[in-house]
Amino acid sequence: MVLGRVLSTDCPVIRLRENAHRLAPDATGGKLPLGMQNIVILKPYRFIPPHRNRFWSRLMVRVLMRPYLSHYYGLERFECVSGDRLRASLQAGHGVLIMANHIRQCDPMACGHLTRVVKQPMYCMASRHVFENAWLDRVLARRCGAFSVYREGTDHASLQFAVQSLVQPDRPVVIFAEGSAGRTNDRVQPMLDGSALIARTAARRRAKKTPAGKVVIHPLAFKYFFRGNLQKTVEPVLQRIERILEWPTECGGAVLPRIRRIGSELLRRREIECFGKAQSQVSREGCLHDRIEPLIESLLAPLEKKYLTFGGRSTYIRVQQVRTKLLPDLISGNLTSAEAAGRHTELEALYQVQEMACYPRDYLGENPSTERILETVERIEENLTDQVTVHRPFDCVMQIGNAIDVPIRRVRLAPADQAEVNGNDMTDADPLTLRVEREIQTMVDDLCERGPLP
Repeated sequence: MVLGRVLSTDCPVIRLRENAHRLAPDATGGKLPLGMQNIVILKPYRFIPPHRNRFWSRLMVRVLMRPYLSHYYGLERFECVSGDRLRASLQAGHGVLIMANHIRQCDPMACGHLTRVVKQPMYCMASRHVFENAWLDRVLARRCGAFSVYREGTDHASLQFAVQSLVQPDRPVVIFAEGSAGRTNDRVQPMLDGSALIARTAARRRAKKTPAGKVVIHPLAFKYFFRGNLQKTVEPVLQRIERILEWPTECGGAVLPRIRRIGSELLRRREIECFGKAQSQVSREGCLHDRIEPLIESLLAPLEKKYLTFGGRSTYIRVQQVRTKLLPDLISGNLTSAEAAGRHTELEALYQVQEMACYPRDYLGENPSTERILETVERIEENLTDQVTVHRPFDCVMQIGNAIDVPIRRVRLAPADQAEVNGNDMTDADPLTLRVEREIQTMVDDLCERGPLP
């Protein structure tokens, strides 16, 4: 319900261009100047495979995982529910694809606990920008089983590696199919269809082997529970944000009204930047999305028209489609200086759209959970400062869903599902992807109802 990094000229403290100490010195040389989340890399892509040696994976999980997750993410306790379902599929020799929701940046590392439960290392598909970070991150990621994928184009090498790992299974393959970590702890976002395509391709190949085998998908639900004092942990963050906005700090003030006030102010500034004036005020704070969604459309729709992309099931998918068309000429260096500058401006607009879309409608409605409030504060802080305060302690709970047999061909949606898809303006939704989404959401709902670890 609030906005991301503010670029308006009337707020010099948080202008993006002044964050020079956090930005790449030359955008054309690699990362775009988008602060902490450098998700677009402006140089030719090459596939980065994982290390297959299991020694490193076991060492990372047994020695480094817990202290790393505790220090950098505040994770203290872990639980895996229904791990026996995954063990049964592995013992049966199936090719196993694990499709998970993506809540926090630490989800892939937290999967290390799952590897201990099933006594089996895993491969994990990771966006190529993960491998453009510090050398230590690259080294650790590969040794933990991560392999790269280029989300801004077709990555045949990555897809082939994932398919082959399911056809001749030596480890399960984990894909966070939402595409990005959205910090929506109890809402599953629309998933990309690439995971279903990988699974079906592998299923066709396994069906032709002698003896024939099969591929299964196990939905994996992540849920985090915060066990600390909410007021105490967010108070310094809210005071910092209020100072950035040049407001009097409300020491000890109620958290929700302060978050909503901040959200309304950031929205006002972004509207002035885009429209020249703030839009009409709403009668209820919970309706800020009635202004956010038109703002997203004002930035995104013209780019979709220019690059001839045709919508998608979520804002993230729409942004990815535009980036796929926008980036190749920019990376190749075939544009004039003016054209390249225009593409940079468009990429910045897409980044703003993706940030705004990370605040779901009614997420802070009546009686929001502690986790929802904390996630919203984290998003605001990250968007404004490129930093996120570590809040602790967190419990991380993972639940494995029942195995879903992967058909060798895409089946058509059932009439009831088709009606739902059409009603939500979701085009070309993959039935297998929809089924996984629903099962993960059901498991997340059950975990919310069950509550944190005792």
